[in-house]
Amino acid sequence: MAYVSGGAGADEREAMQAQRGRYSLWLTTAARSGAFLADVDVRVSPLPSGAPVLEHRMTGPLLYAALPTGRYVVEATADADASRPAQTVRANVTIGTAPAQQLVLHFDRRDVDGN
Repeated sequence: MAYVSGGAGADEREAMQAQRGRYSLWLTTAARSGAFLADVDVRVSPLPSGAPVLEHRMTGPLLYAALPTGRYVVEATADADASRPAQTVRANVTIGTAPAQQLVLHFDRRDVDGN
């Protein structure tokens, strides 16, 4: 399956967004404060159950994947930080023939400057 991950800097985010039309799932990971999060482990599995079709550690806050039509569970785990244990967030998404599904997963994490 085709996918791309990154977006750690503004230039990289722009480059990725220019090509997102090729993908059916647009995933963004962020702290509740709105700060982007990288180094999040993502697993995408078909519903109702099935082997993961994508497992990846994100190199930035964006992941675009070309998923076939169907229902999926997206599971993302952010590593522990100084104040919290690892946290896993899950969401179900349906990929159809229409435009891509955009999904933002929020974590209870400090942002980059510690706020």
